[in-house]
Amino acid sequence: MTGQRLAILVDFDDTAAQQNVAETLLKEFRGDGWQGFRDELRNGTLNLGYYQEKPSMR
Repeated sequence: MTGQRLAILVDFDDTAAQQNVAETLLKEFRGDGWQGFRDELRNGTLNLGYYQEKPSMR
């Protein structure tokens, strides 16, 4: 890689990448259970701070 630079694009909010990185990681490491949790955030049952820190997701 002489003279070349590596660039890695990480897009967690669906603005730049064709595939949602967060969803890819959740599918890989959490299986199917994460989708209901995400729906709670989207319908207003959970706020963003709790969603990001929820202990059961760790």
